[in-house]
Amino acid sequence: MPARQDRRLVRTGDHWLHLPNPCGVPAEICARDDVPLEHAAVDEALALLETARTLERLAEATPGYDGPEPRIARVALTPDFHKGAGIPIGTVLETEHALLPQAVGNDVNCGMRLEVTSLRADRVRPRLDALERRLRHLSFEGGRRIALTPVQREALLRDGLPGLLLADGAPWQGVHSEDADDALDRMHAPGFPAATAEAFADWVGSAGGASHDSVIGGIGGGDHFAAGNRFFLSLTMRAGLAAECGGVDARLLYDAPHNLFWQDGDRVVHRKGATPAGGHEAMAGGPYAMWGEPVIVPGSMGAASFVLRGHGDPRTLASACHGAGRRVPRGASARGSDAELDAFLREFRVVTPLDHRDPVVARRSDVMAAWRRDLKQEAPWAYKDIGPVVSSLHGGGVAAPVAELRPLLTVKG
Repeated sequence: MPARQDRRLVRTGDHWLHLPNPCGVPAEICARDDVPLEHAAVDEALALLETARTLERLAEATPGYDGPEPRIARVALTPDFHKGAGIPIGTVLETEHALLPQAVGNDVNCGMRLEVTSLRADRVRPRLDALERRLRHLSFEGGRRIALTPVQREALLRDGLPGLLLADGAPWQGVHSEDADDALDRMHAPGFPAATAEAFADWVGSAGGASHDSVIGGIGGGDHFAAGNRFFLSLTMRAGLAAECGGVDARLLYDAPHNLFWQDGDRVVHRKGATPAGGHEAMAGGPYAMWGEPVIVPGSMGAASFVLRGHGDPRTLASACHGAGRRVPRGASARGSDAELDAFLREFRVVTPLDHRDPVVARRSDVMAAWRRDLKQEAPWAYKDIGPVVSSLHGGGVAAPVAELRPLLTVKG
C-alpha cells in the first residue's frame, strides 16, 4: 500500500525521490512508495538546506576572507528519514570547505556493534527467565565489575579501543584473543589517535589504581556513543550468556558509528542517524574486501533486524540508514494503546531496571504507569516497518541483504 507522500517530493524512480529546494543543492531520498516520510521531516530538511545561503553570507561577511567558497555539495536522505531536533535523522550531507556541527548533532559517535556467538537459539530459549534476571543484575544492579587502570584509561583516550585492548593490565571476563585484532579490522572507526591525554589527567589518575564507575558498561545516558563502551556492553552480554547457557564463543562481526564527520581533502561527509555503507574498495585489506562494508539495520523492539553489504553508492555518499526510523513521535507513541502494549509484552521479553513481574512493583500503580509510558515510546507501532526500508536500500542499489536476525529479548535502560 503506497504511503501518502509530501507533495514537495518528486518521485524519480521506484526507489528514489528528489527534494527540490531554492538553493539548488542536489538532494535525493532513497525510499519506496510504501515507506512513510513525515511532512515535518521535509520541513526540517528544507530548513537545513537554507544553510547553504548562510555559508555564503558568512564568507562574504568575514573580513579578509578570500578562500574558496564554502558550500553544501550534496544531501542524501535514507529510508528511515524522520524529524529530529533541527536536522532530520537519516541525513547525509557533503560540504566543501566547511563543517556543520548541526549536521552531526549531540550524539557524536552513536553506533552499533554486532557480534556472533557459538550458541543456537534453541539452547537459549529455555533459559530466558534466568538470562533475564542475570542481565538485569549485570546491567542495572551493580553486577558488572569492569575496572580501568590509569594506563588503560590513557591508552583508551589516546588510541581508542585498540589502544585499550593492547594496554598492560588484566583482561576482563569474556575478553578473547581475537578482540584486539577485530578492533583494528572489524570496526569502521576504531579510534582517533591523540598525541596526549593530558587534558583528562584528573580522570586518568583519579583513583590511583584500577577503579570502577557507573559509566563503564552502562546503558543509556549517551554511554553507547563510545565504541570503548559498546565493547563493554558486549562483554556484559557475553558474561550473561556464559553464566546461564554454558561456554560461549563470541566474535565481533562489525562495529560502525552513525553520527560523525568523515573528511577527504576539502570535502566533508556528515552523517546524522546514517551508517557507512562502503563498497568492497573501501574494505580493501580487511575481512570484507570481497563483499563490501557490513551494514547493520536494526528494527524496533521485537522486530527483525538485517545485515546487508554496502555497495558504496555515490547517490547516498556511501551511506545507508541506521534503523527502521520513527513513524510516530515519542510524545504521541507514549499515549499508545495499553492493550497493544500488553499483547506485545506477552510475545516478547524486555529487560529493564524494573521487574514488572515482581508483585511488590506491580502494586505501585504510579511506578508501573511511568514504566509503561517509557516502553510505549520504543514500541513497534512507533516505528516504520523494517521490510520496505530494507527493500528500498536493496532496490535502490545502496546495499544488499545478507541475513535477517530475529530477537529473543532486548535490554533497555
